[in-house]
Amino acid sequence: MGTLDGPRRGTASGKAADSFVVLLHGLSSNGEAIIGLADDLAGTLPDTAFYAPNAPFQYDAANDPKSNRPPGFDATGCYMWYNRYSERTRIEGLYAIAEPINAFIAECAKELGVDESRGAVIGHSQGCIVGLNVVPRRSTPLAALVAHSGYLFSPDSLAQRKQQRQRFFAEVASKTPTCGISGVEDPAQAWESMVESMTAYDEAGIHTELHVIGGMGHNVTPRSTEIMRGFLRERLAPGA
Repeated sequence: MGTLDGPRRGTASGKAADSFVVLLHGLSSNGEAIIGLADDLAGTLPDTAFYAPNAPFQYDAANDPKSNRPPGFDATGCYMWYNRYSERTRIEGLYAIAEPINAFIAECAKELGVDESRGAVIGHSQGCIVGLNVVPRRSTPLAALVAHSGYLFSPDSLAQRKQQRQRFFAEVASKTPTCGISGVEDPAQAWESMVESMTAYDEAGIHTELHVIGGMGHNVTPRSTEIMRGFLRERLAPGA
């Protein structure tokens, strides 16, 4: 791949892929940490290929104001989609990352010989934030977006959220069906932020599902994986 690169999985059936899923990992993580989802979903999506690109920037713990990493943390193999040093760098980073992600989606589709409308995105944590911001601003929709443990607007500032809402509604260019998933016990991303995100999507005319899971923290669980299976099966099934 010319833009981003990372681990991938071919179809479980061994046949040519009729669809694909791009997995976006969280902050200070990598594609290897999330590609295992392909194994969990392959039984439901046997003719789907999976890609888990590494984010383009090495994680910078020293300049991360919310970092809980110990001094001397080794960031080798740890990546980030944007720098959250400030609200400005976060917003600028979310706009800047759109081009390489959309280029990667186009490359996946071309490699497999399928249309981009047969592609889906699953994002977790920072990857979820990226997906929620990038996908509806695409010129054409995808088959599905699964947004797991993240948010659309600033969680830190009501004033920023109001500005970002106005800009979001003005910039929605396509309407990819979206499934939002969040845990009640998530210490990193409050579930209320996902409710706000899906409410805004619904206001924008985007089909949404929302699942707030009791007892779940900031992690993918068997229950959230089950929800993903059902949502993606409907939208990536042949002829969907």
